[in-house]
Amino acid sequence: MRVMAMLLPFCWSPFGWSATLPADLKWENNDTDPVYADPEAKRGGTFRDFMSSFPLTLRKYGPDSNGGFAAYVRETNLPLLSTHPVTRNPIPMLANQWAFGADNKTLYFRINPKARWSDGQPVTADDWVFTLKMMRSKEINDPWYNNYYSTQISEVTKFDDHTLAITSGTEKSREDLLEALPFTPEPSHAIKLTANWVKEYNWKVLPVTGPYQIGELKKGKSVTFDRVKDWWGNDERYFQHRFNPDRIEIKVLRDQNIAWQHFLRGELDTFPLVMPNWWHDKSKTAEFEKGYIERLWFYNQTPQPPMGLYLNTADPLLSNLDVRLGIQHALALDKMIATLLRGDYQRLNTYGSGQGDFTNTDLKARPFDPALAREFFAKAGFTKTGPDGILRNDKDQPLSLSITYTTAEHAQRLTLLREEAKKAGLNLELNLMDASAGFKSMLEKK
Repeated sequence: MRVMAMLLPFCWSPFGWSATLPADLKWENNDTDPVYADPEAKRGGTFRDFMSSFPLTLRKYGPDSNGGFAAYVRETNLPLLSTHPVTRNPIPMLANQWAFGADNKTLYFRINPKARWSDGQPVTADDWVFTLKMMRSKEINDPWYNNYYSTQISEVTKFDDHTLAITSGTEKSREDLLEALPFTPEPSHAIKLTANWVKEYNWKVLPVTGPYQIGELKKGKSVTFDRVKDWWGNDERYFQHRFNPDRIEIKVLRDQNIAWQHFLRGELDTFPLVMPNWWHDKSKTAEFEKGYIERLWFYNQTPQPPMGLYLNTADPLLSNLDVRLGIQHALALDKMIATLLRGDYQRLNTYGSGQGDFTNTDLKARPFDPALAREFFAKAGFTKTGPDGILRNDKDQPLSLSITYTTAEHAQRLTLLREEAKKAGLNLELNLMDASAGFKSMLEKK
């Protein structure tokens, strides 16, 4: 028998096969956009912030991982690229060069050879190959990530330790490729996927690529982030004059009014005055009048996340379109904005407003109209009026909607909506919960 041997353009690595890099790539870097952080910023000290509840986990994936604290944890690792806040051009983060594939699906990256994990290990292409495997694995118990990294990311290809490609599941524009593909890696040398991964890594502090790593952890009280000693990015262009505090301390202060008193005493360094009554009324104190504290109200050009009431369509009643349309016409949102919110907010016409040319400007928000709301409720079978004025169906089931919320300051605006909704025969039950417990309840569709 004749045996033939072929030399293929691949070599084996611990996480998969490495391919041959296309010869016609045009590499980009962007080392000319302006440095945007303040050169007068001083390095050192502790920045003190607060959160309303202690996190249920330090994991970024899996059960209970998507609470308010998740934003802090996710910022400890850097993506391959970011976007310049002024020019909107891509700028290097973990990668210092990138190139677009001819297939309109693939982005190629060269990792900055200086990049290190906080434990000193080099950042390599193997970390992205491993991360794709991890995001698709059943061990992390996270269906959203399983789905996204299986449908939106087709593959990760390693060429050498510092060169890789990420391929989308579909063709995209250059802008969409830059938005979707340069994902953040996980430390392949520090994570072992097991059937018990969720529990084993619940409070485990992992190496990071960014300037801060979790340090002191006081269960139920505070979490402290320490600046990584001799961080590899100290001298990189777009990291200049940023990440200045030596420590970031986040205290648990469950009541916003108590947090406000801490702030006025100088025990916190920042406070979000996003509530109109806080901005207009509560800030009339001696600390502000004497100039010890400054208020700042600013606008930017970036799309903002929509805020409002989110309906659980898995519920049998809320799966009915007529019920949902009735609810929309039963909510006096414009009155709430004009009165309680003092006109400081603007009502969005759609969930996806603010996306420039991609926004459908023909769609308009549905107005408060109790009579029209009752017409939709009647189509859904709610034709009888109970002694309390709330509509009922033939099964004597009241038209009642439970609203879970996690900030006591929202009670006044929700009360206004509840009283106005009664005009449409709709009852709104207000259910205030602790932030972590409430968010968990929402994720579990309860």
